[in-house]
Amino acid sequence: FVSFVQKISVYPIMQCSKGGSMHHTLEKAMRQSQGMGKRLAQRIERAWRWLHYTPIVHLTTRHQADVVKHLQALRGHDRFLRFGHAATDAQIERYVEGIRWEQDQVYGIYDYKERLLAMAHLAELGPLHGEPAAEFGVSVRKGARGKGLGARLFAHAVDHARNHGIAWLCIHALNENKPMLSIARHAGARFERHGTETEGFLHVEKGPALGRFTEGLMHLFARTEYEVIHEVHHVQQWLALVDEVRNGVRQGRHRSAS
Repeated sequence: FVSFVQKISVYPIMQCSKGGSMHHTLEKAMRQSQGMGKRLAQRIERAWRWLHYTPIVHLTTRHQADVVKHLQALRGHDRFLRFGHAATDAQIERYVEGIRWEQDQVYGIYDYKERLLAMAHLAELGPLHGEPAAEFGVSVRKGARGKGLGARLFAHAVDHARNHGIAWLCIHALNENKPMLSIARHAGARFERHGTETEGFLHVEKGPALGRFTEGLMHLFARTEYEVIHEVHHVQQWLALVDEVRNGVRQGRHRSAS
């Protein structure tokens, strides 16, 4: 990437030293740099799709705006399933502002376009049967459903609970929220039904001593993957700017010629 930036930085200077009009040189430089950037972005995108792998990122206050955008993209019934009521945009903003980022665990899965496809919130509760407990909530972007993202986030939450001594994972869902209840059922949770709502409880056995180290290592890998996505997104924005400048140079050349 550094080599690519160096090439597009010195290219106009090299061409000017060889002679030729400034308009022609700038347009040629923009055309070549745009082609180089597109090839770079396309290669990364193809590799991302070929791997069929999207890392689970540990979200912090840095990602707060992404979480708000993701949750507000949920429409009527989806909001009803996620929050138990048709939450307004303002209520979603207050919910995200109330997340205890230093204490709770918030996870997300991004795509190569830096869109938050799915996110989960693991909030610590008071003791359950004298043991530490946490409540799990998840949401998945409409176009990304049916791909197992919610199940991956739940499995990740179970691993975190196992590594950090959380003995119980609790799920509070409406009876009609079949995907969430199915995920918990496959993990071995037991359920208590109360009218239109269902509570699920999964007892988690304590994990091995190296569990925390492994989890931390996976977070490091995921953060690195996310930074790659972030940089590629900036390259794509830069390419759009290059195209805009190139069009401006072409228009300027036509005006000067006339």
